[in-house]
Amino acid sequence: MHRKVTVLELEGLVINNLIKSYRISECSSNKKLRSLKVSAKTVNDEDIETECMDQERIGRIIAILASYQKWSRLNFNLGESKK
Repeated sequence: MHRKVTVLELEGLVINNLIKSYRISECSSNKKLRSLKVSAKTVNDEDIETECMDQERIGRIIAILASYQKWSRLNFNLGESKK
């Protein structure tokens, strides 16, 4: 079972390097509107997901998550090299 999280909570987990992977899942689809959500797996192997949203909004969220993930890995690697 997936725990529901807000987009803000998911972004926080990604920026703190606490998400192993994420993907887009389809909630429903009709000819005019496609409803999607983001499903993710945390570093603790917990399955989480956002609420269903329109495709355009999910696209923006995924772009932000990708940027945060790249930034968090860079910061994590820099922090490890200072030890």
